[in-house]
Formats: sequence, C-alpha cells, structure tokens
Amino acid sequence: MKTLFIPFLFVLSLFVSCSDAKDDQELSEKTVSYDVYVAGRENNTACYWKNGQKTNLADGTNITPSKIIVENNHVFLKIMSSGKII
Repeated sequence: MKTLFIPFLFVLSLFVSCSDAKDDQELSEKTVSYDVYVAGRENNTACYWKNGQKTNLADGTNITPSKIIVENNHVFLKIMSSGKII
C-alpha cells in the first residue's frame, strides 16, 4: 500500500500543477463587444440611444423614427411625419 501512495501523490501533483494560465488569457482577449442602437421618441422629440446614451435629433419634433441603420459609425434613421415616410 505504501509503495502505491508515493507514485499516486506524484501523478496527482502533476495534474494539479500543470494548469495553463495561457488559456484564460486567450479567452479574455477574444471577448467581442457590440454596440446597441435603438430609435424612438421621448417628449415628442425623435431620438436614438446608443448603448443607453440618448441623442436627440436636430429638428426632431413631431416626427417618429421607424427604422435605424448604422454603417461605419454613421447613424441613419427612416422617419415618419404625419403618417408619411420621409
């Protein structure tokens, strides 16, 4: 029994000590973030939110954004005014 105990401890110590911290670093480096855009109206003024930060549209009163498109960090809104798409 004593002859098996020492090799067992040796093998166990190899498994425990051979953890690879590099895998944890690779996982944290591959994390991707995305921006979230939402179009809408607040207080009768058209606006959009990017990651929770509100941006009011210039001359955005009495219009309703119906679609938001983002391309190369440029924000485009399809809007409706008096039921007509502009």
